[in-house]
Amino acid sequence: MIEKLYSIGEIAAKTGVTTRTLRYYEEIGLIEPDLIKENGYRYYSERTATIIPVIKYLQFMDFNLKGIKDFIDNGDYEKKMISFKTAIARTKEEINKLKARIAVISDWDKLINESVIFHLINKEVPIKVRRHEKVDVIKYDMDFDFDYKKLILSVDFANFVSENNTTITDSVMAYYPSFKKRIEDEKNKNTTPVVCLQKTVSKIENIENMTRIEEGYYLSTYHLGAYNNIIDSYIRAENYAKEKGYTLKNEAIERFVLDYWTTTNEGEFVTEILIPIENYEKFREE
Repeated sequence: MIEKLYSIGEIAAKTGVTTRTLRYYEEIGLIEPDLIKENGYRYYSERTATIIPVIKYLQFMDFNLKGIKDFIDNGDYEKKMISFKTAIARTKEEINKLKARIAVISDWDKLINESVIFHLINKEVPIKVRRHEKVDVIKYDMDFDFDYKKLILSVDFANFVSENNTTITDSVMAYYPSFKKRIEDEKNKNTTPVVCLQKTVSKIENIENMTRIEEGYYLSTYHLGAYNNIIDSYIRAENYAKEKGYTLKNEAIERFVLDYWTTTNEGEFVTEILIPIENYEKFREE
């Protein structure tokens, strides 16, 4: 019984692939036409076309065309099993990457939402006490010359993160061992020690490159706009602490909520200043 043959256009329509794809399959030896006429027209039988669903299925499993050809041509079932195990491992790796991507996108979305609130308020931001949960972060020591763009978009910090085989998420943070020294150094145009901090989507192996923001009560205020007058926000926070009788610790964290990562308009910047309170538990007990 003579099997019916279909033109390349007919078989393309029948199988849902393009004629160009069929020609490429032929070029790499994945599928051959049953007949090539003198005018170059190609014809395929349905039996030949049955390989195309197999190709599509293996492509869905992330096999490339070379891998598909090897899989189909090779009768060694042990090698086929290895191929599937490799595909499983590769897919798991892709799933982890997607989970990391979701985490980064979600954190960035939260930062923008947090910023929008303060721009809607459009007035002096209140100072409050908030409890900060402990969080593990990657750390990178720097000498800061108060060029905030270099700090927030630090190439050295980005390279450091890459060397630790991880991805950063949420806000960039600047930790100052002494916020009073930080203020004086900016006034005197000196560099000041700072530690860049940021959450990571996965743990890093070298624990020496990690630190922890300790849980506790922090005085929190937000600085809106450019960084050239951020000292004023520190002074507001100090005055508020004196009024309330709070004893502030030496260190401080600047948490960049909306910054150069999101906008070039410095007037839209939002920065949270966090200063831990030494004696807040006493006020809670009272």
